[in-house]
Amino acid sequence: MAVPEIEEFAKLLMQHVRDEAIVSCDMTRKPDCNSVDAKRWREKMQSGSIDALLDEIIPDCVDDTLFCLLNAVDQGLLQISFRSSSGKMIDLVEGGESEMGGWYMGGVDGWRARFSKERFNDD
Repeated sequence: MAVPEIEEFAKLLMQHVRDEAIVSCDMTRKPDCNSVDAKRWREKMQSGSIDALLDEIIPDCVDDTLFCLLNAVDQGLLQISFRSSSGKMIDLVEGGESEMGGWYMGGVDGWRARFSKERFNDD
């Protein structure tokens, strides 16, 4: 059994990251959702190709989850620090200026475009 502090972290992680990402993806798949990603998903569903649909959904779900994580840090819900390769420790709430979720999603200048080698949908 984990120590109480780890249990507290696990609870916050499930509530503010996993559950929020699932809620977000569930809302996107509803027929009355008019977000850009929902429209993309419906278009791919109509194509009849499960592979085309999965190609759209997989990066969106991963991005929703990572955004929820960074947003929870930005809001101070998860107090997380990072030790860089130089050994410097930084508080992500303070160092991230409550903007990491935006920096992650930020189009051609965002972290996904700059640092990921995998596909993403830039709506």
